[in-house]
Amino acid sequence: MSHRKRSSVWMYFSLETNKEWIALQEICNILKPFEEVTAELSAESYMTASKVILLVRGLQRAMADFHRRVTTQAALDVVSVLSSGMSARFHRIESNHILADAAALDPRFQRMAFVDGGTADEAFQRVSTAAAGIAISSREPNQLDSGASESIVWNYFYEEVAETKPSRNLPADSVTEVRGYLQEPLLPKNKDPLQWWKSRSSVYPRLSRLVAKKLCVVATSVPAERLFSKTGELFAERRSRLKPATVKSLIFLNGNLPKDKKERP
Repeated sequence: MSHRKRSSVWMYFSLETNKEWIALQEICNILKPFEEVTAELSAESYMTASKVILLVRGLQRAMADFHRRVTTQAALDVVSVLSSGMSARFHRIESNHILADAAALDPRFQRMAFVDGGTADEAFQRVSTAAAGIAISSREPNQLDSGASESIVWNYFYEEVAETKPSRNLPADSVTEVRGYLQEPLLPKNKDPLQWWKSRSSVYPRLSRLVAKKLCVVATSVPAERLFSKTGELFAERRSRLKPATVKSLIFLNGNLPKDKKERP
């Protein structure tokens, strides 16, 4: 083979190799947002379900952006497959009541979690209805906390006061709480929503109780899978005589103790 022919062959393979590297780089960039979202939704130390709708929408927008920017056919094929898969799986994600209610009650998102205003209205209507079914004590906090309320004599007086109070319209109270909540400024993303609700528990007593049911839903099964893995590591062949109660306690401590408490000095 002549020198010129060898040079032409080498240049051809070099060009093909360069195209492949460019395609690989573009595909890595395409997959990076999926890695970030997977890591964020697989956590167990903070709330995850309320983020699902926003993160899915972010991924769909990222794919639309990559579709305009990629330069290789291989990367374009990856974008097309991922986009069509997400469209098929998540086209009605805002209609998922569990995810929608969690997003609505997250003070970092509120109505901004929804693209469809009608879906947002339905979510807050469900929240309002659920909050109306939560019973709140009719006695005033200062009466409950005072030492006089422990007296039998004073209890008779408070019972009479409670009987004379007009019955409250629970649906109207819950609607008022939802309206007040929607007028609150959005909480910064790095703040803890649960701490925010704790600080507002006296302002929104029904909603703050509802949050305990709605916001603590996990988005994936990863935390449960981690628990099974930890159990397998703990209950090994050399520790096969541990009692179930002991295993349960050890797993509980492993999952709930702060990291600095787990580490031995």
